[in-house]
Amino acid sequence: MLSQAGKLRLAAARGEWDRLGELIRAKVPVTPDQEGRSAFHHAAACGHTQIVKMILDNQLSPVNQTDAGGKTALHLAAAAGHMQCTQVLISLGADVNHRERLNMNSPLHEAAFSGFSMTVDILCRAGSDANASNRQQSTPLHLSAQAGHNQCARVLLCGGSSPPLPNTYGLTRRCTPPVATGTLASAASCLAPTR
Repeated sequence: MLSQAGKLRLAAARGEWDRLGELIRAKVPVTPDQEGRSAFHHAAACGHTQIVKMILDNQLSPVNQTDAGGKTALHLAAAAGHMQCTQVLISLGADVNHRERLNMNSPLHEAAFSGFSMTVDILCRAGSDANASNRQQSTPLHLSAQAGHNQCARVLLCGGSSPPLPNTYGLTRRCTPPVATGTLASAASCLAPTR
């Protein structure tokens, strides 16, 4: 049987505006799940921008609330490429440079690794540090290149990512793409300027 707090999280994850409104009016407690994620986190992870706004408008969660791993709603929205939700969270004060605990990734690391170039652009324009290193000394550019996300790499280079520096594994952003994909063409296209 699903608890009332579980129903609140489920309504947020599904984007059920009316149901969520009923539960909020009934003053259902905002209790996180086992991962420390509240209804707010679930709404952001699923890209339900209006639900995110409703939760914040009703003061059910602070905009930079973290889950058990230290991820904010912005981390989750960025990792899933939810551009509108990312923009709204930023406009409402979400910290674009917050680091989660496990890998010390910022929302920009998450979006770059997942390959969402438009979300990467939104975060860069909002002041996210394109040169921030995570626990492995990998920048968002390292992660995007390693995963073969060439367009993300281009956006990061245009967004202020600095010249290649080696990460903990001794890989530079220039050598990471061929290591990951096995092709020199991938590396060349990754670092080629867009015109």
